[in-house]
This record gives sequence, structure tokens and C-alpha cells, in this order.
Amino acid sequence: MYRFYDGELNIIVAVDPGAIEEYLDQKDYNVKFLEEDHHAMEISRKESSAEDPKCMIISRHYFGRIPWEFLSLKWFLDGLVHKMESSPFTESEIIGV
Repeated sequence: MYRFYDGELNIIVAVDPGAIEEYLDQKDYNVKFLEEDHHAMEISRKESSAEDPKCMIISRHYFGRIPWEFLSLKWFLDGLVHKMESSPFTESEIIGV
């Protein structure tokens, strides 16, 4: 542990985009990975309408919590799905700016 804190040990965390797509697909959500400086991905309902245009844009900073804090990918995605299902917003919302 001390070697890690001293910078003598590097740990690389990789996230498979396919795993994210598959998990969100099972929850009836689409994911679009963004090639932007500040935003990592956009999540939207598969069955959205003009009356329910809800989508979330996840910032790179917020997405970066997965490797920086060694978060479980399932836990992270469950939190996003919960926010999508419980939030009263009607327009796009940016998470973790």
C-alpha cells in the first residue's frame, strides 16, 4: 500500500464500453460515448418521446470516479439508472460537472 501511495506502484483500471452498453441495454437505456473534452457519455431511455426527452450527460470527471475511487462498475451504473428513474427533470441534465 505504501508503494502505491509513494508512486512506486501503478494500478491500471480499464472499463469495457461493451459492458456498459450491455448493462444499460438490459435496463432499457441507450448509451452514447462522447468524444468531448468534458463529457464521457450520454444516457437516454430507449422509449423516449417528445414529452419525455430525458437524458443525462456524464462528465469525464464523474466517470473518472470509477478508476480513481476503485468503484464497482455495477454500483456506478445502478446509481445513474436510479437517478434517471427518480429525477423529476424534463430536459437533459449534466451529471458531475
